[in-house]
This record gives sequence, structure tokens and C-alpha cells, in this order.
Amino acid sequence: MKKNLLKTFTLTTAATAVLASQRLVAAEEVQATTPPVDADTSVSTPTTSISSQEVEAAKASATAAQSAVTSQEQVLATAGQTLTAAQEEQATAATTLEEAKKAAAQATPENIKKAEEVVENAKTNQATKETAVQVSQDAVKEAQDAVDNQTKVVESAKKVISKEQADVDEAQQKVNTAEAAFDSESLLKAQQEAGYLDAKVKEEQKTVSDLTSSLSTREQEQRDLIANGTKKRQELEKAVTTAGPEYFTEVVERELSKHEVSESDSISTPKEPTFIGKDGETYYVVANENVIFDGEKVETIVLPNKEALNQRKTVDYKKVSEYVREYIVELRRINGIDIPVPEVTEVALKWAKARTDEMAKNDVLSHASVLKPEDFGLSGEIENASRGSLPVESILDEKEIAYNQVLNYFHDFNNASSYGTKTPDTVHWMNYGHRNTMLAASGTGFAIGATNGYGILTFVSTDGTGIYDEMPSNLDPSTQRSYESMGETRYYYPSLAQDLGRAENKDSDPLRSEYYFNGKRIKFLPKTTFRYVWEETLYHKNTKREDAVTTLNNFNNAQKIAEEKITNIISSMKSELVTAQNILSTDENALKVANNRVAALTSDNADKVRILKEAQNELVTQQAELKLAQDNQTKEEAELVRLEGLRDRAQENLNKAETGLEEAKKVVRSAEQELLDLQNEPEKLEESKHNYAKAQQQLKEAKEMFDDARALLEKLQTERDTKLSEYKELKVKFDLNQAKLKDLENKSKNNVIITLPDGTVVAVPKDAPTADAKPAVDVNLVKDAVAKVQDVKVVDDKVVVTNPQAGVTVTPQGITYSRVERAKTLPNTGEQTSLLALAGVTALSSLGLVAAKRRKQG
Repeated sequence: MKKNLLKTFTLTTAATAVLASQRLVAAEEVQATTPPVDADTSVSTPTTSISSQEVEAAKASATAAQSAVTSQEQVLATAGQTLTAAQEEQATAATTLEEAKKAAAQATPENIKKAEEVVENAKTNQATKETAVQVSQDAVKEAQDAVDNQTKVVESAKKVISKEQADVDEAQQKVNTAEAAFDSESLLKAQQEAGYLDAKVKEEQKTVSDLTSSLSTREQEQRDLIANGTKKRQELEKAVTTAGPEYFTEVVERELSKHEVSESDSISTPKEPTFIGKDGETYYVVANENVIFDGEKVETIVLPNKEALNQRKTVDYKKVSEYVREYIVELRRINGIDIPVPEVTEVALKWAKARTDEMAKNDVLSHASVLKPEDFGLSGEIENASRGSLPVESILDEKEIAYNQVLNYFHDFNNASSYGTKTPDTVHWMNYGHRNTMLAASGTGFAIGATNGYGILTFVSTDGTGIYDEMPSNLDPSTQRSYESMGETRYYYPSLAQDLGRAENKDSDPLRSEYYFNGKRIKFLPKTTFRYVWEETLYHKNTKREDAVTTLNNFNNAQKIAEEKITNIISSMKSELVTAQNILSTDENALKVANNRVAALTSDNADKVRILKEAQNELVTQQAELKLAQDNQTKEEAELVRLEGLRDRAQENLNKAETGLEEAKKVVRSAEQELLDLQNEPEKLEESKHNYAKAQQQLKEAKEMFDDARALLEKLQTERDTKLSEYKELKVKFDLNQAKLKDLENKSKNNVIITLPDGTVVAVPKDAPTADAKPAVDVNLVKDAVAKVQDVKVVDDKVVVTNPQAGVTVTPQGITYSRVERAKTLPNTGEQTSLLALAGVTALSSLGLVAAKRRKQG
């Protein structure tokens, strides 16, 4: 601001808006470029003048906006209800359409044809039911006619009874007259007593006769019961006998253990190809061939109980010898070797035992012996020796021990000696020496012996023949040997069976040799698995016998009860018969006395008695006829009841037939309706599609209406919030200005309002010292300028009026107020402003704000 400028008022629309938002700040001191002026009172000036009409107008505008929001909320609620109804209608239409599609899919020509057939069948059934109704109606009519006719018969029977009753009454009167003609009381009494006794005697005679007959029948029943019971009992006892024992036994095999041939006993382990012999030479050697089994076999060993599996027992080597011999016989048979195997003999057993005792004593496995065969009666012997494979005690069966021993000797994997050759392409046959013995040896005896783990297999001879003298019947040409004589090669067969065995290494396995006997590769016995089993005996109750015994016992009990019952009945009947016979005898005597008395009384009044007798007979006759008429009426009434029952049943059948007919008609109507529905399903489907499309369109329109109503509500809510905010803001400013004006009015009473060069407005006491007087501002000129919406400036005590520039905003300097006790001197550059001037400024500001609002609205 220039130095000589005291204050500038820019009364444009922009300036007025700035003044309206200006906050006034009270301060304790005023900083100025001139010396401070002491003042008694601070001054508060209003920012922008706002009229009460503007506040009321803003309030009315906010109220109207709220009313519009409320109305639109109701519109939105109605639109929401319409949308919900449209959604429900669309869902219903969709469901109906789906159902119509399914129904239309069923409306095939085949289904329509079936429906037509159902209708025809239903109509046929209806016709049948109608026939049944007609038949039932005829039956009801016929039954009703029979009831009507029978009713007439019953009425006629009742009339006959009336006539017969009159005849009885008349006969009774005649009896009464005859009885009155003489003193008949005694005779009548005697006759009545005699008649009573006669009737009683006849009844008792019948009772005795019936009891006698019943007793006879019961006694026959008793005899039949006993006879039939005896026969039935014999049949049931026979059924018990034929049902078998009380318990059946079942032997169930329980496997306890299974021993299979191990790989080490069937597949050989390759050896080092060379070794150094005792003579220092290098020898070549290969492993024996793998065992070639002749198939597989399972051998089952049955133990006496399951505990025997792990019970060690002393091995019977005579039995082992027998099993080994059987295995060797089978081994030779498999390989076509017909060299005989000698029997197990005591001589051979003794020799075997002596040899194993000797090895056990020396604890050396060796063929060397100090024993002399001749001391045992032997002319020759050969043996296979072993250690560790033949125990004294074992849990194994002798048959498995024998098999294992034969297998060990056969594969010869564990031969104590290894026989080498000088060349790598040859094999020493003695590596199969134990096998060779089992295949080639013969003699007169055979045995297996064992002592403390040492064992031998031995063939012996006692007749001077050689152990290997027996040869096969068919020698293979490959076993021939040759020699040179006189320039010719001559061939011959070996003379000993042991020479028929040979070994070589020529097949595809260079690590193992091949063994031949009599020109053939040799197979071993079947690869045998030994199963140890225990045969458990199970006892099953014989339910058939148990049922038969139960039936027999039940019968015996029932028979006993029946016999006791009939015996008691017979006993009771006999007692009853005796009593009846005694009563009959007594009453017969009494009847005789009564008849005698009647005869005596009758002889005294013969004629009167005759008349009475005739009357009595007539009465009896009439009573009999009445009885017949009554019986006839009872019979006819019973017939009427029967006919009524038939009629009622006929009516029930008619009701059922009519009900059935109604049901049949319902079925026809239902079938026709189903047929009609099937025929109309395409039209219903098109109608459902139309309704669905219509419901979708209505839903779309309802949703659009709802969205529009919601958007309009949001817009109206925003406008309401804006107008409400404007109203509140105007109200706050209006209240603030009113308070400031009141403050100015109060302070203007004893003060002069001035504006300092820096824009500070202060209230100076009227009697305070002041600077030189300055010309006063022309207030009327300021009012006229404001009225014309022009800019007004006070420069150097002069009012400068200019037209406002569009878009130019003048920001007034900040105005502060200071409260000082006294201000005696004002600066030469200060401005003296009266309360009227400040009021004019406030009014001008208000006018500017109103003008600005009008231009904005315009």
C-alpha cells in the first residue's frame, strides 16, 4: 500500500465475498509504521452484511429441498414395491415357462396316443361299471321283492298263530269244565306227579343212555390215543435213531509251519577259478551246476497236536534210511536209471552206526577207518559222509531230514574236497562224487547212520559182488571209451557204474559245470515243500438229532397230558353214570307208585275221567298245533331276516358298484383332461413364453423406474444437503454480524472510530488529543457509488469512484483492534471515521453481497 493511502473499499461482488469470509482477530497491541496510538476501547466490525430475509429464504429453500427428498423417498418406496412385484411375477412366469416346456416335451404323438388309449380304456371300464350297477340294481329289486313277499308270509303266519291260540284257549276251557265236574284235584295232582315223574324218568334214561354212549366213545378215544401215540412215538424214536449221533466230528487241518527249499540249496555260488594244490600246481575249478528239479511237490506231515511242532525227539535213523532209499529209488526212476537200490538191512545199519561212532569219537569227518568190513560180514562197502546235517534230536520229521540229506549229497555244494583240473575247459567228476554214489551204487544193503552230528550214507555188499557192478540196461553211446590198438581205434563201455558219471563246462554259464550220467543231464526230485499240520477234531452238535429228540420229548409230554386228561374224563364220566343210574332207579320206583295211585283214582270216576282225558288230549293237540304254528312263524321270520340280509348286501354291492362307477367316471374325466392338456400343451407353452416375455419387460421397466427414482433421490438429497449447509452458514454469519453491530453501537457512544494507516481500526475517546483535522469523507457520494454497484476508494481524503473490473478481487488488509488505556495523539497519516461511516460500509457490503447473488442467479 502507498504511504498516503489510509484505506481502500472495493465494493465488487468478489470483494464483498471476501469480506463475508474474513475472520476478525483481537490483539493486545498494534504494530504500525507510526508511533502507536493509545486507545480506550477495541472495535469490532461486521464482515459481510446478511439480511434476515436472505436467511429466511435459505431456510425456506432447505425446507423445500427436504420436502422434495421426502416425496421422492415415497416414490422410490413405491418403485421398490413395483420392482419386487415385477421380480416375483417374472420368477413365477419363469417357473410356469419351465413347467410348460417340460409338459410340452411330454406332448409327443406317442404320449398323446397313449393318453387316447388310456381314455378308451377308462371309458371301457366305465361301461363295465355301468353294467355292474345295472346288475346290482336288478339284484336289489329282486331281493326287495323277496323281502316283500316274505313279509306277507310272516304276517300270514302271525294270523295262523292267533287262530291256533284261540283253539288252545277253547281246549283249555273244556279241560277246566271237565275238571270242575268232579273232585279232580287229587286225580289231577296224582296225574301231574305221575307225568312229572314219567318225564323225569325219560330224561334220566336219556341221560344214562347218553352217558353210557359218551363213556364208550371216550374209552374208544383212549384206546385210539394210546395206539396212535405208541405208533407216533415209534416213528419219532426211529427219526432220532436215523438222525445220527449226538455230535458230528470234523477234522480241520491247521498249518503250523512250512519249510521250503532254500536258494542256497538249489543255486550254487561261483568259485574262484583257480587254486594252488598241495603239489604247488595251479588247478582250475568251477562251481557245481544249479539243481534241476523235476517239478514241485508239497509233502504234508501230520503232527499229533500243535505242541508237537516244537518238541524235539530222537531221530529214528532206520526210518530215515527207509525214506532215503525211497528217494533214491525215485531219483533213479526220474532219470531212467534202472540200477536197483538195495533194501535197508540190519548189517548195513550196524556198519553205518559203527562208522559214525568212530568219526564222533575221533571228532573228524573222514573216510579213513580202522574198522574192518569183514568183521561186520561185509565183502564191500561205499559211503558218503557228512557232518552237521544229521542230528541226534530234531523237531523235523524223518522224511524231511531224509529229503534234505539226499538234496545235500545231490547238489554237493558243500563237498569238503574241491577237485581241480589242469586245463580250464575240463571238470573233475569227483566234484559230484556224492551224487554219483546215489546214482550208481548197488549191493545187498543200504543204510543211513548218525552219531552226534556225524553221518554216513552207505551201500554194502555181503555176497562178494562189487558195489558198482550193476549197470543200466541201456548204456548211452556217449559213455563209450576208446583206445588205440594196432593202428585202430577201438571202443568199449565202462565196466563199473560209477564210471558213467562225467562233468564238463560247455554250456552258456561259464561259472558252473554240467553233470551227466549215462549220457544224460540229471534232474533231482521235485522241489518239495514240507508242511507241518495239526488235524484238529471239531465236534458239531447234530441239530437234526437235537430237533428229533426235542420233537420226541414234546410229543411224549403232550401224549402224557392227553392220556391223563382222557383218563380223568373217563373216571369222572363213570362216577357220573353211576350217580345217574342210582337216580333213575329211585325215580322209576316213584313213577310206579304214582301210576298205581292214578289208576286207583281213575277207576272211581271213569266217565268223568274219560271226558277229562279227551279234553286234555284235545288241549295237547291244540297246543301242538300252536307250537307248530309258532315254529313256522319263527322259521318264516328267520327267512325274512335272511332275505333282508341278502337285500342289504345287494344294496351294499349296489353302493359299491355306484361308487366304482363314479370313480370310473372320474378316471374318464381325468384321462380326458390329461389328453386335452397334452393336446393343448403347445398353446400353453406359447402363452407361457408370451407371459414370460411380458414379465421380463415389466421387470425391466420397473428396474429402470426404480433406478431413475433412486438417482433422482440421490440428486435431491445432494441439493438438500447443499441448501441446508448454505442456510446454516448464512444463519451463523447473520448471528455473528448482529452481535458485531451491537458491539459497534455500544462503543460508538463514547468513542470515535478511526482507521490507522496500516488498516487498523480503533475506538478513540472523543476527548482524546488528535492530530491535525482532516477533511471529512463525503458519505453521500459513497452511498451513491454503492447504489450504482461501483468501486469506492478514499485516497488523500477524497472519494474516488470507478467502475468495477470483471474478475478482479481486492483483498483488504487485515484489521486488528487494540485495547489501550489512553490515546492522546494520532499520526498525521491517520483517518477519523465515525460510526455512521462504518455502518455505511457494512450496508454497502451487504448490498454488494446481494447484488453478487442476484447476478449469479441471473
